[in-house]
Amino acid sequence: MRRRPFERGRGACSSPRGPVAIGAEMRFDFYAYLVEAEERKRELGLTDETAVTEVLRNKGGARTPRKRAALERMEQRARAAGRKPVRAHF
Repeated sequence: MRRRPFERGRGACSSPRGPVAIGAEMRFDFYAYLVEAEERKRELGLTDETAVTEVLRNKGGARTPRKRAALERMEQRARAAGRKPVRAHF
């Protein structure tokens, strides 16, 4: 059974070291999540190659007009800041 990066509820957080009691807060161990994500990618045989990533990318066929507008605004802001926009289909 694969562990989830965090559990909903009070006082539990999953990590490679096991559940962590945290009182009334919910804590997310981002670095543990990244390790688990990389492990899952290796198990599935996924790579970070551009061609593989493009095949897995959401083509946006069922996006709402609101989401399309948000993606377009994100691209405009990235270009205005002189950054390469994240590729998105909208």
